[in-house]
Amino acid sequence: MNAKIDDERVKMILDEIGQGKSILDLGCVDHSHLNEKSPDWVHKFLYEKSKDVMGVDFEKDEVNILRKKGYNVICDDVEKMNLGRTFDVIIAGQLLPSLSNPGLFLDVVYKHLKNDGKFIVTTANAWVFYRCLFAFFGTNKLSAQHTCLNDRETLSQLFARHHFEIVKFDYILYPKKRKTDYNWPDRAEFEQYKESTEKNKSSPARSSLAFIFRKISVFLYNIGMKQVSGEGLFFVCRKKPV
Repeated sequence: MNAKIDDERVKMILDEIGQGKSILDLGCVDHSHLNEKSPDWVHKFLYEKSKDVMGVDFEKDEVNILRKKGYNVICDDVEKMNLGRTFDVIIAGQLLPSLSNPGLFLDVVYKHLKNDGKFIVTTANAWVFYRCLFAFFGTNKLSAQHTCLNDRETLSQLFARHHFEIVKFDYILYPKKRKTDYNWPDRAEFEQYKESTEKNKSSPARSSLAFIFRKISVFLYNIGMKQVSGEGLFFVCRKKPV
């Protein structure tokens, strides 16, 4: 594994992908092309696994910028697209909460996944303890693009309804550093990134609480209480015959 990768979510995804596999990365932009410089942008690491990588996102301007930088990405609707081919691996990283119709999305994934292929999903855990506390006090702000949150049970039901079998599951403890904590070579780009992604800026009080809750999460995670401390959900699925 590449030594420069210190994000557990990225490691878990890449560990599931064999060399030389065809890969489709859905929702690849992750809001901004400036994520290219972020250490947890999955898409850039996929090219170390395969020459056959395609990314899809609906952010047209961001896609065009990434294309000019050499990335094989296209603009399309992941709930309706028809690419005319299938892939060994399909990745949906942090995408499900932003969809309007997750069932339609899964039908599209099914159509584009090879019969022996892998469908890898990561998403936020609705029941991580601090999110519940923030919700209790009325301060649980989500991304402006989110339509829902899920847990292991609801997604297991959704996958089953759309003919996917879960072959691996785990909870993810996100890294101590967020994207805005890293040193970027270009400070102007860093400020542009913050402006484009931090729609709901935290108050100092909320930031202090987040720091404390992070410490508690790590403790609970290390003693095995992953269901309430794992900030993310990690699934590997395979197709079931229709």
